[in-house]
Parts: sequence; C-alpha cells; structure tokens
Amino acid sequence: MIDITTLASGSKGNCYYITDGSTPLLLECGISIKEIRKGTEFRLGEVEGCLITHEHGDHIKAAVDVARAGIDCYMSKGTF
Repeated sequence: MIDITTLASGSKGNCYYITDGSTPLLLECGISIKEIRKGTEFRLGEVEGCLITHEHGDHIKAAVDVARAGIDCYMSKGTF
C-alpha cells in the first residue's frame, strides 16, 4: 500500500512524502528544508530520492538543500 502525506500544497510550496512502507520518497521540494525535516519527523536521512516535476519555485525551492542532505534528486534536463 502506498501512503502519501502532503507536507505542502499550493502556490506557496508543494511537497509530498510518499512511501510504500519500505522506500520513502519526496515528490517536489518547494518548501524550506526546515519544513521538510519537520514534515518527515526529522527522518530526512531515510528518504531515498526526490522527484521534481518542473522548475517553478513552488516545486523546487529546497532542491539544493535536499541534494546537500544526500538525497538524489530526479528531474528533466530542462528542470535541472
């Protein structure tokens, strides 16, 4: 079963925590890394990857910080 937790949704930022109970992922990272850490109950180190759909700030705000935390970020070449 897939569990999706909305950490933020809207023009001020989008971020979702998705897990199958084994592999946690982020979908988007459009909020601050501090908010992401809080939303993941400070288990950011367990996140296996972050999928980013496009380059708008409300989807990519914390991409550099997420990558610095050791999480691989996946996006199209244009978004990168």
